[in-house]
Amino acid sequence: MVEGRGMAHGRVPVFVGDDFELFSEQLGLYFHANDVDDESKRKSILLASLSTEHYRLLSDLVAPDKPSDDGLSFQDVVEKMKAHMAPEKSLQLAQYQFDHLAKGVEERVADFVAQVKHSAMACKFTAGEHPARLRDRFISGLQEAKMVSAILRMRGVDGTFHSAVETAAVEQTLGDVRVIAGQGMTGDPSWGMSGDPGVHAMTHVPQATRTPFGAGRGRTPQRGQRDQHHRGAGGVEDSTCGGCARIKTPCVCIVARWDI
Repeated sequence: MVEGRGMAHGRVPVFVGDDFELFSEQLGLYFHANDVDDESKRKSILLASLSTEHYRLLSDLVAPDKPSDDGLSFQDVVEKMKAHMAPEKSLQLAQYQFDHLAKGVEERVADFVAQVKHSAMACKFTAGEHPARLRDRFISGLQEAKMVSAILRMRGVDGTFHSAVETAAVEQTLGDVRVIAGQGMTGDPSWGMSGDPGVHAMTHVPQATRTPFGAGRGRTPQRGQRDQHHRGAGGVEDSTCGGCARIKTPCVCIVARWDI
């Protein structure tokens, strides 16, 4: 850092994980932003950025020397840590692992894209083959038939890696909508919205048949009493029996026991 500069730009990253390659890149950006050019200062900042566990590891790697010894340069520390934390894998192994990448059922498209790109870095594909290898691995690693079908339908028009990712992301969003709308569970758009068929599920209840007011009233006599209509004196001429509605005559119907 330049003499007299009051405040550093950014914070010194602390290495607590297992990706020393990424950590060294971040540390290099910090050095660049703060004009840290002195190798001795770089080494001191690097050693101070290691967790206790990783500092102990470095001490074991350089034993019987100590990490703080002047004979150990900044670049020596970086190379020893990289060699131990991230040994370079064989090209054949890297490409084998790349060719067998597969998207998890619950994994988001964006996460799988990042995984494919990261795995491709160790494969050392040429600039000419890199886009096609990314596209083919991405499509082959998809587990959802609807995504693959949607991508294959458009490959004749624009079969790039970017377009395949966009199409899969759109299909994933449509799938989320179907789940929210309940169609992912029931398959019937007329049903209610529910991700769980046991919660808020709509039930088709048969409607009771309604009879118009007055229709059929008194037209079915009780069983066994169908023919027990009696004609009798009294009543009104040409009236209809309210109990059986069978004849129009002055009567007394024992079915309804009404005097007409």
